[in-house]
Amino acid sequence: MVNFLTPSYEAWVAESKQDDNQIGKPFDALALAGYPSLHDLTSMPDILGDVLSSYLLADFIGRLTWNGSQPIQYWLDSFTRCEAHGGLIYLHGTCYSDQVANRQAGGS
Repeated sequence: MVNFLTPSYEAWVAESKQDDNQIGKPFDALALAGYPSLHDLTSMPDILGDVLSSYLLADFIGRLTWNGSQPIQYWLDSFTRCEAHGGLIYLHGTCYSDQVANRQAGGS
C-alpha cells in the first residue's frame, strides 16, 4: 500500500510545500515533521492517520467511497485512529453501507 500511495503522497507534499512557502510557515503536523517519506510515516500513526483520512483518502479507500454520481454504497463516516503493523496499515473509524442503512430504515 505504501508503494501504491507514494506517488500521490509525493505530489501532495510538493503542493503542500508550495502552500507553506506562500503563507511563510509550516501549515500542519506533517510540515512540522519535515515531510517524512510515507514509509517513515508508518512509525508516526497520528500523522499517518491525518494523511490517510484526509489528503489521501480517495487513493487509500477510493473504491469504497462515493464517486459523486452513482448511488452511495459504502462510506467512511468518521475516522478514529490509524495503526501500521507488519507492513499493513489499519484505518479505524465508523463506516456505513447502503445495505445497513436500508435495513435500519426498514427497507430490504
